[in-house]
Amino acid sequence: PGTAAAPQTGMPVKITDGADVVYFWGTIETLTISIPTATTAVFYGIKCTDYSKVLERHLVADSYQDLSILAIVNRIMEDHVNNPLYDPEGITFTYNMVDDDSANIEEIRFNYVTAKDALDKLALLGTGTKIYYWYVDSSRKLNFIEKTTATAATALTDTAPSIAIAD
Repeated sequence: PGTAAAPQTGMPVKITDGADVVYFWGTIETLTISIPTATTAVFYGIKCTDYSKVLERHLVADSYQDLSILAIVNRIMEDHVNNPLYDPEGITFTYNMVDDDSANIEEIRFNYVTAKDALDKLALLGTGTKIYYWYVDSSRKLNFIEKTTATAATALTDTAPSIAIAD
């Protein structure tokens, strides 16, 4: 049998259904190694985080007036997360002004909060049927989208095709 590379912090991790559905894609945050006595096996305990963790490294200290929720999301991503002056993180967000029917915000201030916290607050500002949620997908794209219906949870197993360290 072949040998696999030992996991390391920062290494990408992808959890799938063994086919096309990706349940999780992120990186190893912490790693523990144990070698039980009376065996030659090595066990790795890993704690992973998804790519939204990147948004916790950027502070937003800004105010916005008379902009839609999606326009504010776009400004936060451009001015605070992907600003080339601040070492852009590669989290993309595509804003389409023509299709923007999100609520207009008269004024909102963010006083040195993380970009993640700012997005959480904006997601809660939707009105009526326009309620939002967000996530960063496996291609590092921010999806700030309208919540339509709840989806049922999917059970994951620890079988080989479901869980693997991404190459």
